[in-house]
Amino acid sequence: RAINTLLDIRHKVWGKSPVTPSSFRGVAKLGFSWQGDDVLPFQGNENLARVLLKLFEIYRSEQLVCLVQEMVPDVVCEFRVLCFHDAAAGHGQYRRHCLWMGMHGKGYHH
Repeated sequence: RAINTLLDIRHKVWGKSPVTPSSFRGVAKLGFSWQGDDVLPFQGNENLARVLLKLFEIYRSEQLVCLVQEMVPDVVCEFRVLCFHDAAAGHGQYRRHCLWMGMHGKGYHH
């Protein structure tokens, strides 16, 4: 279901040509992944299922969320928006801080 939804978005939002679910390339990442840690590539439904099992079986992980997206090749940075509750500014007030984060090299892990 995830791949079919992404294929639909890919076509309706971005106007990209259709591909088969078995040839769809994407990444699955844990909800709080950081700079490519805990992000695994996949192609097709069967490989996605294996990747999801691997992510959720990480020793001592307490992750409950996994994101699935289309593969963006050769990523060198990612855009982050950090949101903080601002108690000094009053009830329901938040501060946002936007930044670009460079990706660390392959094989490097925090």
